[in-house]
This record gives sequence, structure tokens and C-alpha cells, in this order.
Amino acid sequence: MEKVLSLIPQGVEAEVWRLQAVERSVSIKARELKGVQKKTLGGYALRVRRNGRLGFATTSSPTGIEWMVQAALATSELGQPVEFAWPQAKVESPPLNTELAELTSEQLIAYTRELEAAVQKVNSNFVVSAGATVVEERIEVANTAGAHGTTQRARLALNCGGELVGGQDILNIWGGATSGKLNEVDPAAIVERAFGPFQVAPEVVPATSGIMPVLFTSKAMSSIFVRPLLAGLNGRNVLRGTSPLAGKAGQQLFAQRLNLIDDATLPNGPSSASIDDEGTPTRPYPLISDGAVVGFIYDLQTAAKAGTQSTGHARKIGRTSGARLNSLPAPGYSNVMVEPGDSSFAQLLQAVGDGVLVDQISGTPGFNPSGEFSVTVQLGYLVRGGQLVGRIKNAMVSGNVFTNLSNIVAIGRDVMWSGGGEGGAIAVPAMVMDGLRLTAR
Repeated sequence: MEKVLSLIPQGVEAEVWRLQAVERSVSIKARELKGVQKKTLGGYALRVRRNGRLGFATTSSPTGIEWMVQAALATSELGQPVEFAWPQAKVESPPLNTELAELTSEQLIAYTRELEAAVQKVNSNFVVSAGATVVEERIEVANTAGAHGTTQRARLALNCGGELVGGQDILNIWGGATSGKLNEVDPAAIVERAFGPFQVAPEVVPATSGIMPVLFTSKAMSSIFVRPLLAGLNGRNVLRGTSPLAGKAGQQLFAQRLNLIDDATLPNGPSSASIDDEGTPTRPYPLISDGAVVGFIYDLQTAAKAGTQSTGHARKIGRTSGARLNSLPAPGYSNVMVEPGDSSFAQLLQAVGDGVLVDQISGTPGFNPSGEFSVTVQLGYLVRGGQLVGRIKNAMVSGNVFTNLSNIVAIGRDVMWSGGGEGGAIAVPAMVMDGLRLTAR
């Protein structure tokens, strides 16, 4: 890092970001081991500001540092004007918990076999796929304002799926969880959460269209409600005028029992970080408290445009290490958690009464500023008298993210982390909401 900054000409401001990561994964399908992989990722990204304009360049090789500096300076000639101030804090990451990093390939394979056995126990005809991935990351940020910080983290992700074909009925069920703590990884719990309702009500039954209460599992909640809500709380969307929550900080827009926080400081959280990807120190950051919007997330640039301070939410996001290295920081999340309630799964079903349970949907609804959504139910169940009575097919559920979150009837007490890394992790309990429309075909 010092070498990069030593090459910066006098009068030029600069920030250098370095990623070092190792990803190890195993996968099985239909009882066969499909792959054992290890990837080493990394590189440098440099932002410079000269004459008020931003330049940017990257390299994945230590031998390319001098070229990177010259390229960043050259791009600053036509770069966009920026006015933010670089952070100055010096922050060191807590020591890395090595228990995940020390997992062997044999142990990862054992996790996948445990997932496979649990799914086969549900129904031996399932064609099972399973995977286990360990990611270790070290991120370092330094700038010419004197800031220097590091983040070290590791996470283990387990996933499984089962496919069952019977005549014209093709059933796919999947589940997974992420954790930064080895003692929180429970393959049996992952399978029970994903396949439990199927064990109770495997047969297909007809559904009736109408307005009704719906129990959304964690999977469905994350896709339909939480991600659009997080988009509305993103300072970039507020500045663009596409967030329906703009200007509504302090207003109670949702049910009083809804609380949402993003906390990058959780010990061994899946996406914990002592600094964000611009070197700004992180902190627990409430987003919604007792149903009221508390605030929005910002990186340095969006904060400067909004006339406020960065909230420590700068993230370099990309599906691959190369894409991530070449991305500019943007507002993003770390460990997002919806506060759990006190209802067991049986109590959630009782709260539904007569309605449906939605577990999986086809695709992910895009961000609609109005909050309206209509999604196909890939896996759902009919609920009668607070009991699961069978699977439903050829149905859609529709509603409004912001309206339905005001009609929360009950919140589950169990959560598991999903996602992780630069894209952020989410822990969401199951919820029952009233006033959803089910359209059965």
C-alpha cells in the first residue's frame, strides 16, 4: 500500500484498495462428487483526485502497480468532478477467527453428504444437489489523507436442493445458510427449514383466488419484501428520486413491530467489516425502528451530494473478483437483520388461519418505486384452520411492499443468515401479513 501511495505526485489525492481472498468449494449432485475447487483472488484498485476530477484504475498483479498509477492519473483528465473528503481514521480489524479457514476439503464434503442424507430421509426419490463454500477475505484501504484500515473475515455457506419428478409435477425445493461461526452451522436445521412443510403436506391441492393472509418464509421475505425495502433506503436511489421513502425519515410507515438494522460490527458476522470499502469506520446502523424510517445509507460521494456524512456503507460489488475489483464504491449493506418476533412456526400457521404459505417464488421481483409486486409461487402451501393441507400450483401472489409491511400479523422467532461478502448478508424471520391477493389458475 505504501508503495502505491509513494508513486502519487504531489498535490494529487489518492485512495488505494487491496483485496486478498481465497475461496474453497465442493459440490455434489445425484450422489456424485462434481467438483472440488480452490480460487485465489485479489488485486489493487486506485482512485485519484487531481484538479477536482476522479481517476480510476486497477491491477491484479503487484508488478502492474506503476502502470495502474499512470492509468489512474490519465483517466482523471476526463473524470467526473467529486467534492467529498477522504476519511482520516486508522482502524485495525480484530484477529480473524481461523476455525472456518482451517476446514479441510474432506470436512466440506462431509457437510454436503450430511445435507444429502437429510434430504434423502425426507424422500429417497429426491435427486439431491448440495454445496459447501468457505471464503476468506482481507481488505485493506489507505489514502493520502492518512487513513489506513483493514478488514478480515471468513464465512461458510451451505446449500442444498432436491428435485422430484412425478408425472407432470416437477418439484424443486432448495435451502441454505451462511455463517461466520462454525458452531452456528447446522445442516439438519437447513434441511428441516426448507423441506419441513413438504413433509407435512406433500400432495397438490387446489387453491381459490381471493384476498387473504399469507405466511412468507424467510426465503420469500428476503426476495419480495426486504430487498425492495433496502433499495428504498439506499441513498443513491434517494438522490435519483426513485425511492418512495425519500423525505420520510422519522415517519412511521410500517407496522410498529418492524425493526431493521445493518450491523457490520457483529463479531464474526457473514459480512462484518471494521471499515467499509472507502476506509470509513463502520457502526451499527438502524434503518427502521418501531416501524419508522430512521435513515438512509451513504458512501462518500452520495453523502456529499446529499449534504450529509458517509454512514460507512461503501461497497465494491461484483459477482466475480475481477468485476468487484473494477467496480467503483457504491452504497451497499453488510449484516442486515429484521428483528425476530416470538412466534413458533405452528403459531405462525395459527395466525394465518385460512390462507397460504409462500416459500419460493420464480425469479426475483425488480425494484418498483411504487412497491407493487406480482410473483409466481414456485413452492407454496394451502393453510386451513391453521394447518398445512397441501401444496398449491399455478398460483400468483400480489401486493404492495410498503402497504403489506404495515399489516404484519405475526413475526417468527427463528432466523438464519443468507448471502454474505460484498453483497451483504440478510437474516429475516418468517412473517404473516394480511391483505395479499392470491390468483389461482
